[in-house]
Amino acid sequence: MQLCQEKFADELEMTFAPINHWENGPTTPSPLTLKQIYTLLNQLGDKGEVLRTTYTHGEISSGKGFPT
Repeated sequence: MQLCQEKFADELEMTFAPINHWENGPTTPSPLTLKQIYTLLNQLGDKGEVLRTTYTHGEISSGKGFPT
């Protein structure tokens, strides 16, 4: 899937820097941001499921732990 960091940041309505830090640095997304990411991945359908499985090792595939 061709979802670059800039496009992903746009989808989450944030800047590129935090996305880059999550992938390459010591920081992680906040719980609220994780929920936004989960929602975005759901909207992407099968492609989102591939990303979720690949990058989280299935840890958030069920959405457990996310506020509703």
